[in-house]
Amino acid sequence: MTIGTGLDDLCSADGGQAAAQTIVPDEQVVGVIGPSCSGAATAASPLGLRGRDGDDLGFEHVSGSDQDLAGTAGPNYHAGYYRTAHNDLYQGAAAANFALDVLGVGTAAAIHDGDPYTQGLAQAFANAFEAGGGTITGFTAVNKGDTDMVPVLTEVAAGGPELLFFPIFQPEGDFIIQQASQVPGLDSTTKMAADGLLNSNYMALAETEGMYFSGPDIRYGTNYNQSTGQTADAFLAAYNAEWGEDPAAPFWAHSYDATTLLLDAIAAASMTMAGRWSLTGLGCVSI
Repeated sequence: MTIGTGLDDLCSADGGQAAAQTIVPDEQVVGVIGPSCSGAATAASPLGLRGRDGDDLGFEHVSGSDQDLAGTAGPNYHAGYYRTAHNDLYQGAAAANFALDVLGVGTAAAIHDGDPYTQGLAQAFANAFEAGGGTITGFTAVNKGDTDMVPVLTEVAAGGPELLFFPIFQPEGDFIIQQASQVPGLDSTTKMAADGLLNSNYMALAETEGMYFSGPDIRYGTNYNQSTGQTADAFLAAYNAEWGEDPAAPFWAHSYDATTLLLDAIAAASMTMAGRWSLTGLGCVSI
């Protein structure tokens, strides 16, 4: 069994489609770990699952970080696409409940960038916040690639929110938090982001001090993977020994589990139809 060179899905629909189109012609590929983001998954998963030569013998996807609300629902459901990360319906509700019940705020605004992950999570937050008795004072978007966030932040400030929720990515998230202090009315507004910005690079920014983040609880400790027997603590120690630092982003455990699920399925697979693999193990795995 060989693991090929990783492809960058650029966390975008175009990047996901390009990566999938690179993989599809290679009939030696039976499974893919990824895509890494919901935007990439939306474009990539149908290509791989549609199969080669118009048949239904594409490759299996197991994503460790795709959280799109509708990513596996209704017309977006594809047999053979799996994910080990949570659905953002739960993250949006958790963030909203924390804002209402723990922070005690009654008004909030949300910013997304049009990506399925960011827009879906912002909407899930807004829906849950209103359902809990809060008021959404603004729901708006920036564009990927924007650097001047003052206009959209000024729009948000006009509503006077007690909390600003912006579940987006870098570098746009950098510009938002760095420029928020320039906008009158936002200096005392509580800032909250999500797991798209829950990484060491972002939290190294001085302006992020005092922010709140939603995301997976990564205190796995002695939890272990049933396939390898590896505990989270042992994995982190080995990773740190190899790379000199802990994983920068929070979905390392989800990706580890995604990889072992796929490898177990390949080990249990059988060769069919002129040498093509038929993976039967994943459909029998319960998570």
